[in-house]
Amino acid sequence: MGWGKRVNNNQLEFQDYSMESYNHCIELFDLNCPEFFAPIEKSDYIEFLNQKEDSYFTIHHNSILIGAYGIHITSARSASQSWTLIHPDYQGSGIGRLIMQRIFSYMEKNDIDDLSLSTSQHTEAFFMKFGARRIDFIKNGWDEGLHRIEMEIDRSKH
Repeated sequence: MGWGKRVNNNQLEFQDYSMESYNHCIELFDLNCPEFFAPIEKSDYIEFLNQKEDSYFTIHHNSILIGAYGIHITSARSASQSWTLIHPDYQGSGIGRLIMQRIFSYMEKNDIDDLSLSTSQHTEAFFMKFGARRIDFIKNGWDEGLHRIEMEIDRSKH
């Protein structure tokens, strides 16, 4: 385990996103600013949540929302990962690894080979552990001091 709260996987509940989680998702976003998300991205996140995406999921521990993530099919064999947030108290506890396992299961079930994602310099190394490679770097791409890094994972090679 990392430096986050210890969590037994059996205590976690993954749910489809619903508007009931809206305010908690906004709180989660705010807790991750400005380290992982630029404050100027908040309006984009709100718009995203209001679209009530079918492939956005929330993670609950003891009935408390501690994470959220999305995966969206973009073409016949490709998908993108979006708006992955983990409560700061739970970062480093294995939640991110569980999210990636669920994303890879989703990809396998839907015969998806390629996953694209946009991240920052703060989480690039995490995604590299799962085979992601950098395909673009945009200095200050999210905001001043928060660089945008485009990454891709090719599961056909695994």
